[in-house]
Amino acid sequence: MKRTVLFAFVLLLTANSYCQELTFLGVPIKGSKVGFSRELLQKGFNYVPDDADSALGGMFYGEPCILQHIEENGALKGVNVILFPDDSWAFLYAKYISMKNKLRNEFGEPTKDEESFDIRTEPQTAAQKYEAVNDGKCQYQCYWFTPDVGGVAMSITHLKSGENAVIVSYLTIGYVTTNMPHIKFKGISLGGPVKEFAWNLEKQGYKFITEMQGYHVFTGSFAGYTNCTIYVGSAEYEDAVRAVYISFPDQTKWEYLFNNYTKIKDMLKEKYGEPIVCEEGFDASKQPKSEFKIMSLLKQDKYKYETHFYVTGGIITVIISHINVDYQHRFYVSLHYIDGATSISNDKRAIDDL
Repeated sequence: MKRTVLFAFVLLLTANSYCQELTFLGVPIKGSKVGFSRELLQKGFNYVPDDADSALGGMFYGEPCILQHIEENGALKGVNVILFPDDSWAFLYAKYISMKNKLRNEFGEPTKDEESFDIRTEPQTAAQKYEAVNDGKCQYQCYWFTPDVGGVAMSITHLKSGENAVIVSYLTIGYVTTNMPHIKFKGISLGGPVKEFAWNLEKQGYKFITEMQGYHVFTGSFAGYTNCTIYVGSAEYEDAVRAVYISFPDQTKWEYLFNNYTKIKDMLKEKYGEPIVCEEGFDASKQPKSEFKIMSLLKQDKYKYETHFYVTGGIITVIISHINVDYQHRFYVSLHYIDGATSISNDKRAIDDL
């Protein structure tokens, strides 16, 4: 199975009850493979003859499939549902769309939905598209995820056996966080020790200023802007970098503030594609036009300009920010890098305290 689909799960702060658990056809994905298989045998599944891994065969949403278990240290962590292989792009695509609609009916709109090919020239014919699948260049994938349960991923995939198929994976949150890569800032992975991260930043020329309220603070240039402030934030329950915040230089006029925000957002769109969330506007009966009115609303925090981007391993958010210190208002654009695996692990440990 494509590792990109396994790694595609990422922190998206939606809410689910902590007591919920991931299920497959109503059977909780937990305990041992034997116990899980026993319940599926009662639902009409059968062991695949001569399969060393004790795979199961059966029906999934009306489609014949092979079910493979995902284990870690003897504990069941997920299942891969391999829908029977197809020998043409038309059949693959039809099965993918049909299954996506069925999963959408159960889970709602996907957290992430991508249909593209990882090649320079977009394939035009069905034969070219099928060949791209053979080469592992097909990026047809979508998934549904909540941070306390896990989720479901689906993709068009080239199998090791040489066949092409649609795969649906049910992955528990423990497996996701163990296998999820960490988001990177300036090529440095978050999720590691804070001092090591800080040392790597200093190697790149950033100047350490101070340590305050759980943050290591640096200054330097970033994304073409000078005099930026970088805050490296650690997780509450472990020595791991959970987030990096960049504060761009202050602006006193809305025109410059908005231009900075738009420029950074456009650069992120060029690199990561369309955002997953974009909220922009003022808390007013109509759009303010005068500089005085706009700045007045900013001072009252009656606005919201923020855009969130999915990236491998986490979320990047660009925000128009405002703080008031000793009656001095500061307005600036900030950029937030949030590590998915560290955030999920930290939040679950916080819930365990309750």
